[in-house]
Amino acid sequence: MENFSLNNIDTTEIEFIVWQFHHQLLSPTEQEDVALKIANATQWANILDKIKQEELQFQTLEEEQPSMRFTKNIMEAIQPLEIKKPIHNYVNKKIIQLAAIYFLAILTITVILLTNQIIHNWDSSKSFQLNISLINPIQLNSMTKYISPQLIYCFYGINLVTAMILIQNYLIHRIKDKNASKL
Repeated sequence: MENFSLNNIDTTEIEFIVWQFHHQLLSPTEQEDVALKIANATQWANILDKIKQEELQFQTLEEEQPSMRFTKNIMEAIQPLEIKKPIHNYVNKKIIQLAAIYFLAILTITVILLTNQIIHNWDSSKSFQLNISLINPIQLNSMTKYISPQLIYCFYGINLVTAMILIQNYLIHRIKDKNASKL
């Protein structure tokens, strides 16, 4: 150690020097100086005792601790819990198909109306018109006073939310009935 002086050092430096002394990492002259300091100063002797106790504690530990087996421990903890079944096991496929048909129908109608709107706006016509040959043009003009694109979009949004609520309520009641019948 360069400039080895045992005067005016703080506790952490003392601990480091005493640890080096205990492991005999100091030069012979430094070793003698520290041995004298330990013999004369109680603080140094207490630190040496503390280091020796810690060394003994480390020696009493087993060299190899058993592994945690993290995955196995987690699986053992989860085992008593009931794992949810996949949704297709407890939801009727007809309900899923019905919901899919409903949403596809709404999506198709929305796409048709949007393309119709784009085509008419392309022709620089600013009014919303439905060009369906089965509807009488006089009736169509009278309907455009009451039906706007925003109204139709609101109608689709309300239908979508209502369908989701109905399907959710049906599935919740069905699951509750199945759970009640198991008990």
